[in-house]
Amino acid sequence: MSVSIPPLDELVSHQLLEQSALVEEELMAARAAQRFYLPPEVVQTPSCTFSYIYQPLHHIGGDFVDFLPRSDGSVVWIIADVAGHGIAAALATAMVKTTFVRHAPLVTSPAQLLTAMNRELEGIVRGGRFITALVGLFQPGGRRLTLASAGHPGPVLLHEGHATKVPIEADHPLFVSATHIYTRTTEITAAAGDRLVAYTDGLVDGERKDETRLGVPALCELLQGLRVGGDPDYCVQALYEALFLGEFLFSDDVAIISLHCH
Repeated sequence: MSVSIPPLDELVSHQLLEQSALVEEELMAARAAQRFYLPPEVVQTPSCTFSYIYQPLHHIGGDFVDFLPRSDGSVVWIIADVAGHGIAAALATAMVKTTFVRHAPLVTSPAQLLTAMNRELEGIVRGGRFITALVGLFQPGGRRLTLASAGHPGPVLLHEGHATKVPIEADHPLFVSATHIYTRTTEITAAAGDRLVAYTDGLVDGERKDETRLGVPALCELLQGLRVGGDPDYCVQALYEALFLGEFLFSDDVAIISLHCH
């Protein structure tokens, strides 16, 4: 009795298909896990509304956002960008989440939060990987916004329909120095109806189909042209449609947050 043995190339192709399906399944599970530790897409407090866009380049990404209302009425938020892509970068964002949740309820300034996160995670995030981050503290009394940047681009403030980049002095990215103490902060006073838009650099590095870069000036023009309407979340919806359903192409993870002051 003879046994028919498939050709070697057919066996190899079958094994590769099985491995590819397994990798795809694991990546989808990792994507679901990463989405789980992101905040709700819209968080409303008596003083502000927080919403965001998170668009990884692949299944999982190295950008991260979070938002924490505190018992005194203030809110702390973060947007961060881990160097690199893929699973290693995604795992680093999970550690950023853990340290943010641990320290955000206790700090008195965004710079203090960056210092605490840098000290706790240094030595855990390895391989020369660094993280840029922008942390904000919003205090409803006087609508004061205090910002601290660890190598992260400054946000854009939309006030009475006019968008301008907030001048902010960036400090070292996280994990450049284990002993570094973050002290640089920028404080702005917002008005009711103002909106602060922060982003990772994958956004402004996006290109139109004619290969011209988006950049900050064009982002400001885009924000000014949005029909925001009465829905605090509509800005994010309209921005998503303009960016990801329009003429732009992105070669990096993209995260955008919107803080709308009431």
